[in-house]
Amino acid sequence: MGACRSVVAGVQVPSAGRRTAPVDVRAAFAAGVYVLTSGCAWRHLPGEFGVSPATAHRRFTAWLRTPAVPRGLRILGVGRTLPGLRR
Repeated sequence: MGACRSVVAGVQVPSAGRRTAPVDVRAAFAAGVYVLTSGCAWRHLPGEFGVSPATAHRRFTAWLRTPAVPRGLRILGVGRTLPGLRR
């Protein structure tokens, strides 16, 4: 979990120009990693993550546009499961 924390710690989610409710960053990141590793559809994301599937998807795809997260996912061995993940 320490590696995940260091990957997520410095990542800012781009603002779409509107205010959003606060979301547990680690929960959204963990939900994204769960979807990548399990093959689960976003809409079937278990409620135990504490974040809605739509919010988890929106946040995770925003993070994938930054250089740090794809690099961190590759370090964790998860990045290779995403076709087209920025190198």
